[in-house]
Amino acid sequence: MAALSGLTWLAYKHPEGFEKIFIWIQALGVFAMAVCMATFMGYTTGFSQACMDTLQINPQTVVKLPKQWQMPMWVWISYPAFNLYLFFLKALPHIIKKEEPSKPRKTRGGGAPAPSGGQVP
Repeated sequence: MAALSGLTWLAYKHPEGFEKIFIWIQALGVFAMAVCMATFMGYTTGFSQACMDTLQINPQTVVKLPKQWQMPMWVWISYPAFNLYLFFLKALPHIIKKEEPSKPRKTRGGGAPAPSGGQVP
């Protein structure tokens, strides 16, 4: 939570600095998701192979196989949510951009605007 708060503060107070690290944070997210997927795929492959080998070693024996572990749903949801939040932070300066107050036009004596030619009659 502290890291997300720090990123939010950085995007709000120093948008130029956030722009510099945005791509690295994106790369870190891709790397973390790749590690999660590789771990899950490795576990699934190993589990399946171990079950098949157990049945080959003991063909006549009834073997109760353990239930396969499933990766929690929050792992799959967190990556897109993290990316959406990063893109929100990237757009934050444009979202909160304050409109510059328009400067009043210079007027001559009676309050009417000066002619566009710049000459006063």
